[in-house]
Amino acid sequence: MLFETMPKKVLYGGATANSQYEGGFGVNGKGIDTQDCRPYLKRTSNATTSTRLLTQANIDYAKSETDHKKFPFRTASKGFEFWEEDIELIKELGLHVYRLSISWARLYPKGDEEEPNQEGIAYYDRIIKKVHEAGIKIFLTMNHFCYPLHLIESYGGWTNRKLIDFYLRYAKTVFENWGEYIDFYLPFNEINAGYFSPFNGVGLLREEDKAYDQSKIFLSLHHQFVASAKVIELGHKMVKGQFGCMAACFCYYPYSCKPEDNLKYVKDEESYQWFFLDVLSRGIYPSYMNRFFKENNIEFEVTEEDLRLLNENTADFVSFSYYQSCVVSTDEREMTAGNLVVTTKNPYLKAT
Repeated sequence: MLFETMPKKVLYGGATANSQYEGGFGVNGKGIDTQDCRPYLKRTSNATTSTRLLTQANIDYAKSETDHKKFPFRTASKGFEFWEEDIELIKELGLHVYRLSISWARLYPKGDEEEPNQEGIAYYDRIIKKVHEAGIKIFLTMNHFCYPLHLIESYGGWTNRKLIDFYLRYAKTVFENWGEYIDFYLPFNEINAGYFSPFNGVGLLREEDKAYDQSKIFLSLHHQFVASAKVIELGHKMVKGQFGCMAACFCYYPYSCKPEDNLKYVKDEESYQWFFLDVLSRGIYPSYMNRFFKENNIEFEVTEEDLRLLNENTADFVSFSYYQSCVVSTDEREMTAGNLVVTTKNPYLKAT
């Protein structure tokens, strides 16, 4: 096997994201979710953000459009049809761990039902048991940027505290059905995406021709922090697996040695990535973010009970994804689009 000679303390694995992999739009009772509404756009300088900053008009169009080719996540790479042979390929590679994510809308089509969709449970039951039987550890991402659309339109997404309870019900269903098979849990993929990609990260719609309300973004993120803590609290009571947190990291560099560029680089790293890992792994709101909130007139409600939950239910491990480096400058310079974020163009590197 490919990885048999590798160090035993390292797990070598592969991964799929349910929205990119599954497809199966509307099949077996799956509800429409936020990723099903993201349109295909040709690669342009603003394509990185245009498919991730959707308005209600974009959603209305997506719901009315029956040409699913315009929405690539509806078919994805057809894992819904080919999951069995794909697991055989993973097994053939000799991978130690498989990171997969599941769809909230496949288990709870609207997100707020009292009981789960049994066809959705049966689908994931086959996959998880097949991976386990193959002797491969399972790293389950419980939410990978996919929210039942009903929760966005009827509740306002994660601005509404009710989503914490809906999410906890979903998590309990996961624990009850597959707790004996799963080794690692991640409540939220790249949780910091809610800051720079609010539709993807927290299901927040952008008002036409307006910038996002930063207080709403951080209120939504706070509700996700609390949801993560509650999931960890419940999970430690119900299952044996480890629970993690995750951020997308971008390795920031100042454009120049100018002090202003260097200070911006430090502050951007704090607000874009370290903040999220501090809250979820240390259980506190760091002082640098209290200053950030004050400087940017950001206000949202945090209760004493919230702070207790965060402090007592921290992550068992920290994980991150890495796509690209980012260059920061206090001056107006040429920008370039990468994955997830737009950054100052690095004059010393060729862009892929």
